[in-house]
Amino acid sequence: MLISGVYKMNYAVVKNKNKRISFVKGIGLKNESLFGWAFFLLIVRVWTKDILLSYVIATFRRIPLLGGATDILVDFVFILAIVFSIPYIIKRLKFNDIIFGLVILISYLLNYLLFPKNEGVLNDNIAIFLLKVVPFYFIGISLRTEKYFNLLYILSMLNISSLIFYKLFLGTPMDSIASQYEGDMNLAYEMLPHLCIIIYVLFNKPNIFNLVLSLGGGILLFSLGSRGPLACCVLFIVCYLLLFKKYKHPIIVYSIIFLMGLIFCLSFDWIMLQLNNISMRLGLSIRIFSKYIEGDFFGSSGREVISETLLVAIKEKFVFGYGIGADRVLSGSGSYAHNIALEFFTSFGVIWGSIFMIFLLIVLFFGFKKSSSNEKRGLILVLIFSSFLKLFLSGSYLHEANLFLLLGLCIQSIRLERYGMSSYKVIG
Repeated sequence: MLISGVYKMNYAVVKNKNKRISFVKGIGLKNESLFGWAFFLLIVRVWTKDILLSYVIATFRRIPLLGGATDILVDFVFILAIVFSIPYIIKRLKFNDIIFGLVILISYLLNYLLFPKNEGVLNDNIAIFLLKVVPFYFIGISLRTEKYFNLLYILSMLNISSLIFYKLFLGTPMDSIASQYEGDMNLAYEMLPHLCIIIYVLFNKPNIFNLVLSLGGGILLFSLGSRGPLACCVLFIVCYLLLFKKYKHPIIVYSIIFLMGLIFCLSFDWIMLQLNNISMRLGLSIRIFSKYIEGDFFGSSGREVISETLLVAIKEKFVFGYGIGADRVLSGSGSYAHNIALEFFTSFGVIWGSIFMIFLLIVLFFGFKKSSSNEKRGLILVLIFSSFLKLFLSGSYLHEANLFLLLGLCIQSIRLERYGMSSYKVIG
């Protein structure tokens, strides 16, 4: 008995130790060089910048000794992470990647000469696009999803948990008028990839915590008052369950999904009413529920005026378009197209815009198809719905860093399938 007890205790210690090692290895920390650590910090910064990091910065700003130095400290760490990540990233690039970056840079600068009317828009977006968006392509090329997926998942849990905690306990509740008419579209789109990752893990490795976090995040997404992110999330769930997830007994599973979908549709009015009441009690936005009750759930919020204006302009310059950012100029209000296809056609013309769109679709399709692991397929699918699909509803490719992260991941996936791990070490 004593020997058996000691054996069980030692086995438990070894088991726990192996779990710790597996966890450290799983989030990309095991046997990392200085450059690998820097890339790790860069990923943390990139994946938490919109939600978790903003809350951490706000908290540290209240500490007397830090105060205003918090922003300087965070920026300093971020710059160090970028600088020391460069050798790590360069080793994983091919010459074509450098050409791709240079083509984007030269094309953007040429627009100053070819389309001088767009100078104001080009000035407003040059720093964001070239310094904060395009570099995500190189991060995507270097990101080994099998190594970092656990890290992204953990950070997504922290992002959603901190957001729910803030909204419930720290945020200022909306009054009745603000609750009915105001929302937070930007925050809804920012939380979308994190919620989708948690839902993806829930479907593959179900547990209570992921279920609670998914439900809480879903309710919060409803209450942020924006229909686009909600549509992307629902489509992600439906497409994943019906098209991409494999089942041992597909007929039984599809029957259950159909019945659950039918019950959901029949109970939709009641569900919307309950969510409306919950959101009102918590002081959250009820804009979506109000639109549904008023029969304006599928209204376009005036975006059809922008679309019609741009369509008329596209017919006049069918071949070459009006240059990068021209949708802001042509709309007359400074607003972007809210549709990536329209933005491409306005900027590059229908012919070149179609070529770019087809190229993008081909890369996304084969990037997903050639993925070597469930983690990579999952992350690519999440980014397709939270960045590429999003751009058909809102946003602009000039600001969508995750679109370039997705593009880099897909190119990496295609290369790995064709060349193997040797494609990681070409330059440097």
